[in-house]
Amino acid sequence: MVYLWEKNDDGAMQPFPITLEITSVKVYLDPKNVMPINAYNLRINGKSPEIASDISGLLCFEFSGPPAMEIRNESGTDWSLSVSGNPLLPEEWKDLYVLLDYRIR
Repeated sequence: MVYLWEKNDDGAMQPFPITLEITSVKVYLDPKNVMPINAYNLRINGKSPEIASDISGLLCFEFSGPPAMEIRNESGTDWSLSVSGNPLLPEEWKDLYVLLDYRIR
């Protein structure tokens, strides 16, 4: 559940429902060791990785205009990641991180 907690007229903290509007998404792949040679041939949702990642050592895919996505109390959001290009071999990668930028409405 997504709430903004504010004091009501009696001074008690009360939850007010809010909506998070997703404005951008960054997906990071963290290699187990050195960056695989074929890493820059990978595509996530058809997008190539950024040449310079803002976090050293991680492969970054940035989606600044994702499809309209909102997270509300009544519902979450679905966003699929499709990997193409050279195979994403599990033995080459340690973690995948998805970071969301959002606006509160």
